[in-house]
Amino acid sequence: MILVRNIFQIHPEQMREAKAAVKEMIALEQSTYGALSQRILSDLTGDFYTLVLETGFESLADVDLQLSRFGTDQNWRAAYARLRKTMVGGRREIFRVED
Repeated sequence: MILVRNIFQIHPEQMREAKAAVKEMIALEQSTYGALSQRILSDLTGDFYTLVLETGFESLADVDLQLSRFGTDQNWRAAYARLRKTMVGGRREIFRVED
């Protein structure tokens, strides 16, 4: 299993809007592409105003397929644009889940 963490640094006054945009993105992903293992995390320690979207995939090929689908989905791109307006920056981490 592959675990992808998209880690976003959010403008402090826009955390509520960022969470709403991520929830919309998840709803679109699940209704359009099937159920994904996803959850939203927010910081308790470390960098302030951090929002994490964590998603599980069966393989790296599935990650690549999903990313290519998002690039052509206008509804998803609109939701991401709303999230992007709230962001200071971010990064992506990809892990292999060890049994």
